Amino acid sequence: MGELGIRNRRHRQGEIAYIVHPRAWGRGVGTAIGRELLSRGFGELGLHRIYASCDTPATSRRPGCWPGSA
Repeated sequence: MGELGIRNRRHRQGEIAYIVHPRAWGRGVGTAIGRELLSRGFGELGLHRIYASCDTPATSRRPGCWPGSA
């Protein structure tokens, strides 16, 4: 499940957020959601920049998310 929001319409900036249940980790679900959101943002909405952050428990060492990257 994910969402794409407009952060600043004048500067054509957006923001994506999505969550994947731990049981689905490692199956490419997050990658597929991210690609689709980016495709829609840059393609359909014509955004120039899309922001994202990673919110993860401090003990997590999942690939793609590093402590302090949010």
